Amino acid sequence: MIDELVWAVMDPIVEAVPDVVWGALIVFAGMAAILTGAFVVEESARVGAALIGGGVLAVGGVLVSWRR
Repeated sequence: MIDELVWAVMDPIVEAVPDVVWGALIVFAGMAAILTGAFVVEESARVGAALIGGGVLAVGGVLVSWRR
């Protein structure tokens, strides 16, 4: 029930925004994760590495999809 309501609200929003904009948002979020991970890695290696890895995967995934 709740998932149908969420899809009903989010579907028009997702369809209205072009894929390039979503990709740009993901690239910026990935860059922010990489930057945050670089600062956090001194305090906690696991958390920093997870943030850096997630950011690299996000940015890399978008760049690969744009290249195709």
